[in-house]
Amino acid sequence: MKITILTLGAILASAFSPAALARGPAFDGPVEEDRFAEQRDGAPSAEPWWFSFGDPQLMGHIDEGLAANGDIQAAYLRVEQAQAMAQRSLAPILPSVSFDVSESTAPYDSLGFQMGGVPSAPGEDEPPELYHSGSAMLSGRIPLEIWGGGIPTYRAGRYDAAATEGDGEAQSVALAGNIARAYYDVVAAQEQLALLHGQIETNRALLELTELRYLTSEATGLDVLQQRQQLAATEALVPGARALARTRQQQLTVLLGRDVDDEATVSAAQLPGLPPDPATGRPLDLLDNRPDLKASGLRLQAAGARKNASIQSFLPGLALSGQVGTQAMYVDEMETQETWGVGATLSLPLFQGTANWASFVEARAAAGSATATHEQAVRQAVQQVEGALFNEQEVGAQLDAYRRMLEASQLAFTEARERYAAGLTNYLTVLTAINAQQQAELNVLSAHRSLIDARIAVHESLGGPWTAGLSTGGR
Repeated sequence: MKITILTLGAILASAFSPAALARGPAFDGPVEEDRFAEQRDGAPSAEPWWFSFGDPQLMGHIDEGLAANGDIQAAYLRVEQAQAMAQRSLAPILPSVSFDVSESTAPYDSLGFQMGGVPSAPGEDEPPELYHSGSAMLSGRIPLEIWGGGIPTYRAGRYDAAATEGDGEAQSVALAGNIARAYYDVVAAQEQLALLHGQIETNRALLELTELRYLTSEATGLDVLQQRQQLAATEALVPGARALARTRQQQLTVLLGRDVDDEATVSAAQLPGLPPDPATGRPLDLLDNRPDLKASGLRLQAAGARKNASIQSFLPGLALSGQVGTQAMYVDEMETQETWGVGATLSLPLFQGTANWASFVEARAAAGSATATHEQAVRQAVQQVEGALFNEQEVGAQLDAYRRMLEASQLAFTEARERYAAGLTNYLTVLTAINAQQQAELNVLSAHRSLIDARIAVHESLGGPWTAGLSTGGR
């Protein structure tokens, strides 16, 4: 028995050690590629990606949102709940101690029930009708997990808790991206307003020129009316742009966990250029750098542990028990007695309906499902990185084309206006040129905003070491 207990102690110490409980999933998923198609060499940065934009206000807003957003606070509490559930699953395999006090009253005749009652001699006092008994006992029970049936269940709970923390980290990653998008939506909306005001001034200046030419009979009344129409059409865009800027600002405010009347401010005047391209690392790095994949792998581990526990439910269980205390009985007077006892229980499950078998089939199916889910999650993660990198490349090419178009349209408008002022061309040429320029300006702004979105998507798809601890404020 000494050898058995020592062996058991070693098993428990190994199973509950921090290193054992922190052990990650052994399954790595179907990562076959060594490099991404759009590979950018180097290891992912350990700093949060938004630091690369170098905007202190953006950093402050994301910090504020991660600390105050209601969804993230709920994620913190789910982690705490999962950790408590894991601790609760440990209870059946730990020693238990209780102090029990009992009292009972019964007919006195029941003391001699086997003899038909307690006899009394002639002349003796009649016995009482009732007697009282009680006890005060300190009881203990030590389950001996020889087969380790409860240990896999506890491990599964710990893996579930760690997976819940991974979910919280993934939610924080998504929130950081949404805050950045909302922030740059506000910047883009404000920049669009400034751009529209500049276009209005340009249209007014051209209207003045057209009216002057009309007064000297060098332009027609139709030219003046068309330019007034052009000015009014540009002015009509301003209310919608103002409403969009207001809506974007309110969205940012809500993401930060603020009340709507406590609007977040954005002082950036224009969208920033992209920082240097982030390193992609290898596809295999996604298993460590993306919290959603870590959570998926941990759930796979939990399913495997529960499958092991269901197999071990068919094996016998052993427990030691003991008690010490006092028993008391009162008939005519109080009598007490000190008592103690020890014992052992060996339980071999023989038949419990189909409960154990059904639990095993359920756990086996759950493990298979978790494997398939994890494999698919890994495939999708690799595809997301490839898609995000390709999309950023294409949006960048589109922005370059729009910038070339804007440069050409600016030159064309300048030339057309000068020729129109000199009477060398008609107003239609100027109108066409100014429409092309102003549309190109809006296209450049829209593509620039899309390029920032594409970069954010690249960062979200890659993850990084910085994601660890986001759900518990450990950033």
